[in-house]
Amino acid sequence: MQAMVFDSRELMRQTLGSILSSSVPCLKVSGIGSMGGLIKQSLDPVCYDLIVGSPASFGSENGACVTTRRAGA
Repeated sequence: MQAMVFDSRELMRQTLGSILSSSVPCLKVSGIGSMGGLIKQSLDPVCYDLIVGSPASFGSENGACVTTRRAGA
């Protein structure tokens, strides 16, 4: 299983990554710290099972979001 955490704050990425990794041992967590990194990562063919991020940390007015994708969707 693959997960991505995106937030401009490194401490937040590390904390969320640590919580996710300890909760789901088979989960591989990647961290993205910039919008450019997020765009670059979106071009990667890796299919993420979980994406957690905070658009507010990049200056967006949308607040925090959590997105999941069901297997086979």
